[in-house]
Amino acid sequence: PDFFPRSKSGVHPSDSMILALERVEMVKCWPLHSSVEKRGVAWQLGPLKRSSCDHIEHYFGSNVSLYFAWLTNYIVWLIMPAVAGFAVFVYHYIHPEINVDNSLVSPIYTFLIIIWGVLFVNSWDRKCASHVCDWGINQVKWRQEVRSGYVGRKRISPVTGMPERYFDPKERLFRYCVSACVTLFMLVLAFSVMVISLNLQGYIHKFSY
Repeated sequence: PDFFPRSKSGVHPSDSMILALERVEMVKCWPLHSSVEKRGVAWQLGPLKRSSCDHIEHYFGSNVSLYFAWLTNYIVWLIMPAVAGFAVFVYHYIHPEINVDNSLVSPIYTFLIIIWGVLFVNSWDRKCASHVCDWGINQVKWRQEVRSGYVGRKRISPVTGMPERYFDPKERLFRYCVSACVTLFMLVLAFSVMVISLNLQGYIHKFSY
């Protein structure tokens, strides 16, 4: 029931009694710590699992638990680049004659790190949304910055019912194809110029006196 209707003070219908009174500055309260529950939360911080974040959210609240959820996810995702980096180190240690200039594994490792970064950010976005939904966090304000060059028609979102900008996926796919073709053409042109330049350089030095 809307016992606390939304007002200028920012009270939300789903707020608890104490939270609603705190929003209108009618009461201030600080919860006391329970030594028993505190020890239970400390024991749960060891293993990297979702139940640990649930215990933290139950005792410390959503702000602290989201930080530990991000930290847990980050530690788990660091395993892949750590293993790959150790493998590159062992390879260079076994082959000391190979340096950064003539190494074949360093570019591959760099490419893997780029892919890893993109996947990590997308993974955290999904996990964060899952935590927010499970913990019922309705006070979180998502900051979505619209790119200045973004174009699209305005419509009502079928999910949230709020106005949003919408760009046709077919038009986006067409622009992707055009951009890919132009980029490929420029790469081929640059590669051709480089090959011609190297061949001309070799030709000139061969017949120079």
